[in-house]
Amino acid sequence: GDSIHPTMYLCVSTATNIVLDILFVAVFKWDVAGAAVATVLAQGLSAGLCIIKMLKQNDYTKLDFKLIKFNPRIMKEIVRQGLPTGVQNSVISIGNIVVQSNINSFGKFAMSGYGAYVKIEGFVFLPITSMSMTLPTFVSQNLGAGKIDRAKKSTLVGILSGMAIAELIGLILYIFADPLIRIFINDDLAVGFGITQARTVSFFFCLLAFSHCAAGALRGCGKAYIPMATMLTFWCVVRVTYVTLATNIWPEFRTISWAYPITWSCSTIVFLICLLTQKWDKLFSK
Repeated sequence: GDSIHPTMYLCVSTATNIVLDILFVAVFKWDVAGAAVATVLAQGLSAGLCIIKMLKQNDYTKLDFKLIKFNPRIMKEIVRQGLPTGVQNSVISIGNIVVQSNINSFGKFAMSGYGAYVKIEGFVFLPITSMSMTLPTFVSQNLGAGKIDRAKKSTLVGILSGMAIAELIGLILYIFADPLIRIFINDDLAVGFGITQARTVSFFFCLLAFSHCAAGALRGCGKAYIPMATMLTFWCVVRVTYVTLATNIWPEFRTISWAYPITWSCSTIVFLICLLTQKWDKLFSK
């Protein structure tokens, strides 16, 4: 329940990263290697502060290295829940590489514009990721405690909250796409590609949020294989197939941009069906 200390440690880590970047790159002239070393040291500092805090706890969350041992049963459960998520993220990344290669075919301005958009999109993912990471814990805890109605309510509130925040950011991005893209690039042609991507997908961020939050809720129900199969199918196979075929028929940059709303819509439909047909009572008894 302590989210304050991790936030403080991340702030310290971020500030340290900035200072070390300047020191290693600008002063010591270590170039890219300097930026890499700065990142590793800053993340190591954050991890170290978290471990120190855990060692000083006075309740059941206290970290005691003497009590750490291998537990086959728990490890099996962790792998059963975690492996599908890892596979899902890896395969989606591979699919995005294929999409990126199609974007590259439109030239350096398209690559630059899309790259600028991706940097802005990172801010969109922050609230969505936060909610999708919170839901598995909250849902599973309430199911384990037998509070089925509370698990259902938390799923609904979490999904709606994620969708509302994502859509608000999408609206801001749609209106201010030009100045936001120009934070990273100035060439008008490249900015045009970035604006096209931003204004094509921004109104559909609610579907992206729904898919991620629903996936988190299903993982909390112990159904990690459903998000894996759904996202693998639509966010990888369907997305790659669509981009490969559609660009031959409509060889425009916007054709690639539509790959994301289309696949988000498909996954949203599947996740909605899964949630509506979920047998919560059986989850608790299991």
